Formats: sequence, structure tokens, C-alpha cells
Amino acid sequence: MSPPPGVHAQWSTSGSYQLEHMLETISHLPNRCTTPFSRQSSKNFAIYRLDNYCVHLMPEVRKALLKRGYVLILIGGGITGDC
Repeated sequence: MSPPPGVHAQWSTSGSYQLEHMLETISHLPNRCTTPFSRQSSKNFAIYRLDNYCVHLMPEVRKALLKRGYVLILIGGGITGDC
């Protein structure tokens, strides 16, 4: 199977993703910090919304998102489909 350009696929044998899967996903996000000084201005940042899943609560996820210019917002479990 060959995905189209720009499409990345992941899977897990356990049926649930883990920290390394989440960090891999984040690594494929567009980097919003395009200049060394962009972190000093909020105009380049974007919100990244995730549900209250255990992997999303790990500090490594928040740090990886912030390094790429995303502010993590966690929402309560069970409302993902409503958002």
C-alpha cells in the first residue's frame, strides 16, 4: 500500500497507540516556528486539541507540540465527536 504524498500511516499491534506513535504524529505536523524568534510571538502558534487520553497527558507530548508551535488544549473524554 502506497499512501498519497503527504499522507502518513501508523498502526499498533496492541490496537491502541502509545507515546512513540503520538510523537511520530507530531513530527509530521507543519513546523509553525519558522524563525528562531517566532516563539516570542503568539501569532505563529496554533491550538492542538486532544482528548483526555493517558498518552496525551504525558509531558513529552506537550513539549513536542510546543517545539513545533502548537499549544495543547485537552478536552474531557467522551466529547471528542461533539467538537
